[in-house]
Formats: sequence, C-alpha cells, structure tokens
Amino acid sequence: MKCSLPLGYSQRVGTKEAQVTAEEVQFLIDLVRANAKVARPAIMEQVVNSSFVEKARRDLGLTR
Repeated sequence: MKCSLPLGYSQRVGTKEAQVTAEEVQFLIDLVRANAKVARPAIMEQVVNSSFVEKARRDLGLTR
C-alpha cells in the first residue's frame, strides 16, 4: 500500500531521539486506515512492537 504523508504530518511525529508518543503512533495508524478506507479500528499494540526500539534506545544511552 502506498501512502504519502504531507510534510505537516511527518513533522508532527518527527523526532531527534528516536522516540514518539503512543498518541503520535496512533495518529499515523488512524491516518493510514482512513487513507486505505479500512473501517476496522486498530490500536497501537495490535500494530507496533516497540520492544526493539526500547532496547536500542537503552543500548545507545538515550533516556526517556
């Protein structure tokens, strides 16, 4: 599926420290769902496994 996001959306979830909030991820999920005309709701935990990101952040010494 191809989904091109306007710059404003990518700036809304952009980050320098490899960290986004659950609300920002949910925003992107909802945006893609709407673009793909998918009616079934999806929550972040059903779509994203962030455990590898948390481990990488710890390994790099990035704090919350």
